[in-house]
Amino acid sequence: GIGEAANFIAYAFAPAAVVTPLGVLSIVIAALLSPKYLHEKLNLLGKA
Repeated sequence: GIGEAANFIAYAFAPAAVVTPLGVLSIVIAALLSPKYLHEKLNLLGKA
């Protein structure tokens, strides 16, 4: 989607060593916010 397009464009303006960790950060943020907004249960293995 739009996020992937922005990620692709970011590689033109910044080195991969900067862009890649930011992409991984989005996964962590999604995992932290999903219990509150999507009512998902998270455990140590990441499955409900």
